[in-house]
Amino acid sequence: MIGNNKMKGFFLIFCLLIETKSYAQNLSAKFNIDTNKIGVIRFSAGGNLSARAATNFKLKALDSTDKIDKIPSRPDSALLIYPGSMSTAEDRHLITEIPVDVDTPPVFFL
Repeated sequence: MIGNNKMKGFFLIFCLLIETKSYAQNLSAKFNIDTNKIGVIRFSAGGNLSARAATNFKLKALDSTDKIDKIPSRPDSALLIYPGSMSTAEDRHLITEIPVDVDTPPVFFL
């Protein structure tokens, strides 16, 4: 599925990012976190990852093994600060790996 080591590393970091919301929700009572206000913020290449987390949250990297894996990983917002490689070079359209739809949370670009 993923051909080279750079993409494997990217995929692993992406998987960790989308699972972070599930972990935060699981610990919400302990740390008094409002589970409707958990977002992602990243800079540069991390902004690209945040955009992917905000639009690809329906993907699951691994089979569900515990209750945390069953918690939705959709962030409630995304802040993309100077995100890198978000559009195609030819026509400046958003890359296909960032599929925006009605379930995409509010996103702020800088």
